[in-house]
Amino acid sequence: MIKLIACDIDGTLINDGTKPEREESPSPEVIKVIKDLKSAGYTFCISTGRQYPGVKYFLGEDVAQDVIFNCENGAYVIRNEKLISRVVLERSVAKGIVEDILKTPDAQPMISGATVCYLINPTEEFYKIVTEHLHNRAVVVDCFDDIPEEIQKIAICKTNGVADIAGGFAERWGDKLNVAVAGEMWLDFTLSDKGTGIEAIAKATGIKKSEIAAFGDNYNDVPMFREAGLSFAMSIAADEVKGHADRVCRSVPETCKELFLK
Repeated sequence: MIKLIACDIDGTLINDGTKPEREESPSPEVIKVIKDLKSAGYTFCISTGRQYPGVKYFLGEDVAQDVIFNCENGAYVIRNEKLISRVVLERSVAKGIVEDILKTPDAQPMISGATVCYLINPTEEFYKIVTEHLHNRAVVVDCFDDIPEEIQKIAICKTNGVADIAGGFAERWGDKLNVAVAGEMWLDFTLSDKGTGIEAIAKATGIKKSEIAAFGDNYNDVPMFREAGLSFAMSIAADEVKGHADRVCRSVPETCKELFLK
């Protein structure tokens, strides 16, 4: 029996391929399904590479109540403002990655503290992506050494796509931490992944792996699929991602109404 439902955001709860227009926020249908799932006794979990303040804003204060946020690919897990787990990077490794990104044409680093992200000489376009699209709390610094806190995730944003640089970064840094494609223009670096976040949630709640359902569309969702008793890859996902899931689905609301809200 499923007790916890974990969902990615981009390409899963929004922009899942079922609507012609691009979505920046959850549809009324998505919000209703989340509320209905909670009313039916399910624990709902947002599982994302995004940072917590922006995700909470995305969902809305009332809907966010009692939702578990598995943010930053498992690096920051929180519920009702009570921290469940946090995984931080070794500072020297983080600095090396940032220096590597700054040497890469068209690539810009987003460096995550607990609830603030740090940007180094961002372009106007990148700053708008972070603050207006992701709704993150952003602080601009001159260099890595100006960041005053521990770091839990580094992300590369490359607006013309990360496909051409992902392999090189994985080769250089993959032996030290997880390197995961998180979207067409995002590449993430963490010591955690969505799966370790789900493990922490299971330990905190007592929910078993067999009682977890997970929805996702990208490579950073695969570790979450492994920790779920039932996993769904979205129909727009790459075939390799689909190969790691138990089922393929078109829409999270449609599937939840069919399987969990009968």
